[in-house]
Amino acid sequence: MPEKLPPAPPDPVASITVGGERIACPRGTEPEFVISAATFDPLPRNGSQFDPGTYTISLGGSVLNDTSGSIDIKALEPMVNGSAWAASVSGPATVAAGEAESVTISGTLVVQSVLDQPSFGADMQWQWSDATLRPCGAEGLLSEH
Repeated sequence: MPEKLPPAPPDPVASITVGGERIACPRGTEPEFVISAATFDPLPRNGSQFDPGTYTISLGGSVLNDTSGSIDIKALEPMVNGSAWAASVSGPATVAAGEAESVTISGTLVVQSVLDQPSFGADMQWQWSDATLRPCGAEGLLSEH
């Protein structure tokens, strides 16, 4: 009896219904920005408390595209405690399917009153590189949030 072949890989694009219309949607989880390193000068007190003053901050991270379609980064807006932070961003304009690309965010943060364990991040706006693809909505990509 002949040996069975392994199953074929899944189709990289699914056909889903959004608002009553059939659209093509890549598979995977929603692309995201993840911080993996941070440097602060001066160092926060007790490792996490920012006293009033000016801090020079550098964040390193990656844009993770765990989908079957390439994405274009439209904007990556640095945030501190959910508010916009005027820092510079250096990173890719496009991230290939199934890839991660490095991003650096750096700038100064002026602290007026004590911040205890502030959260740093970035709001990422993206779109599919392939102009024939459209946003998938709740029926498409999986969200890890």
